[in-house]
Amino acid sequence: MRKAFYIREKRAGRRVKCVRYQRPLPRDTGRARAAKKHHTRAAQRFINCKNSTEKLELLFYANFDSPLSCFVTYTYDEEHLPRSRDSAKANIAKANEQMRREKRRRGEPFPYVYTTEGSARAAAETADVGGNPWEVCPWEVPEQWEELSGKPTEWGNGEVRLHHHAIMLLSEQDCDTLRAAWPYGDVHISRIKVDDMHSFERLASYITKDSRAGKTKTGERSYTPSEGLIQPEVHGRWVEEYEDIVPPKGAILISEMREENLYSSYHQCSFILPREAEIKEEYRSPYRTRKRKQ
Repeated sequence: MRKAFYIREKRAGRRVKCVRYQRPLPRDTGRARAAKKHHTRAAQRFINCKNSTEKLELLFYANFDSPLSCFVTYTYDEEHLPRSRDSAKANIAKANEQMRREKRRRGEPFPYVYTTEGSARAAAETADVGGNPWEVCPWEVPEQWEELSGKPTEWGNGEVRLHHHAIMLLSEQDCDTLRAAWPYGDVHISRIKVDDMHSFERLASYITKDSRAGKTKTGERSYTPSEGLIQPEVHGRWVEEYEDIVPPKGAILISEMREENLYSSYHQCSFILPREAEIKEEYRSPYRTRKRKQ
């Protein structure tokens, strides 16, 4: 029997997005071809991550799903408050370069993602963001997470002291080195709860909030990644009609949707693999139903 169904998968660490659908074939009638094209477009939209927040979430899963994963906030004291946003970016770039040299000396990689927030117009006496839990350990302020769904406004007048947020992999020794590399103010470091299925999703929304609030230029990325980060992988293969998408035992289901019509069917599924499931190859369903009797 000729394979008529197709499964596409996007994998970023333990985060998996799968979609199963029927692609148009040369022998299809006009109606069948139109129905299958509809599901093909839906599958492409599901796999393609054009949304900056979802793209960043997958980047987190691919590179920072580790007990060493940390949320870092760099702040400035009044003496070192930059006069411009570009000056602030130069400061964190210099600090990252110092960390990179130290990690390279020990033969270790230094992956990171950071963003710069705040305004150079903020008065010097503006309250230091280091004293705000939302800035240094945001998951401890659950009442503010819902505001991230729209266009968040953290500060009523928009004038807050310049600061930086970063996601990094840091040992205890690295934490001391990082603080020594930042002479401009304080460095707040918190361990990320990577086993909480919402951690990376929320932090991706947090890091991109300025973009959604319209504080960045059109087309400008709201965060800066280090070079060499692992990117999500996309695989695809033809399958038999009886093969479906079934997350492995212990996986955490994030979303699932099925849609069928007279000529075609569509099944999308997004989930997080259990940590012990070291699947190096592309995901393949462990489940096979019996073939239908002809």
